[in-house]
Amino acid sequence: MHELIKYTPIIFNGGSYGTYLNFVLSNLTTPNIPKPFDENGASHKFKSNWVYGTNSENYFIKSNNNGRFIQYHPKTKSDDSFITNTQNLLNCVNHGILLYPSNNTVLLSMNNLFHKRDNHWLDAQTNGMKSIYKGWGVALDTNVGGIPQWIIREWMSLYMMDMWFNLHEWGSNTTDTLSNDKLKIIQLDDLLYNFADTITELSIFLNIEFTNRVKLCTIHREMTSLQQHLNKDDICKRIIVDFLNGNDFAVNDNLSIVDEAWIQWELRNNGYEMYCNGLNDFPKNLYEFNKHTYKL
Repeated sequence: MHELIKYTPIIFNGGSYGTYLNFVLSNLTTPNIPKPFDENGASHKFKSNWVYGTNSENYFIKSNNNGRFIQYHPKTKSDDSFITNTQNLLNCVNHGILLYPSNNTVLLSMNNLFHKRDNHWLDAQTNGMKSIYKGWGVALDTNVGGIPQWIIREWMSLYMMDMWFNLHEWGSNTTDTLSNDKLKIIQLDDLLYNFADTITELSIFLNIEFTNRVKLCTIHREMTSLQQHLNKDDICKRIIVDFLNGNDFAVNDNLSIVDEAWIQWELRNNGYEMYCNGLNDFPKNLYEFNKHTYKL
């Protein structure tokens, strides 16, 4: 029997609140764990157990606490298989939990992946940085902070979106394929906006008593208040709809570089490209969008 059998894995890709869910579920069995939030709402102060690898022959466990939960990123490279790696892990445990974005939380997950890091997300994209230096003529000694905004935005619109969808094997019926009695699938919407009922379902699934409901719900409200990108999917989709319909609109000043890149990507999907060379200040309304876009 594999040593993972004593754990319940929380399976998720970066940006999907896996560490936060671990903190919450751990509080069901070990109350009064200190709140792990930093100023941008990440829960990375909570020291989690992790499992790395793709199958029972190469799993490596990094233990940071005595809890029953262990975290797992099922796909970290483009040639990994989200589905196969998840199924392999489930074969070694009694049951598991999968956190997965919905259509309404794609940009939320992307923003979390980009912003909730100790270092700049681009610093971890070795091949991506090479393509920026080569494709956009950026000097090799330029650090990430010195690359013009328009170049980072255009690169992200060409590469980050496809990378994120590939990591989640989006459109491949991933959750339907993985659905079985051993796996509880939680969409981000339910964790964020239907918290008490979701934790109740998980406590039944895990056979853990949910006794500290009021305290955890209060903590959850604090956590959500720190999230800066909860409504970005709705805002950015509305911009695209208004642009395509010729309706005037005002772009919110708090759009992130991820939001801007997604808008540029989605415009391209709808047959429009941006005159982005030197466009460090993103368009703010329909007039400016029309000025800086052309039909393909």
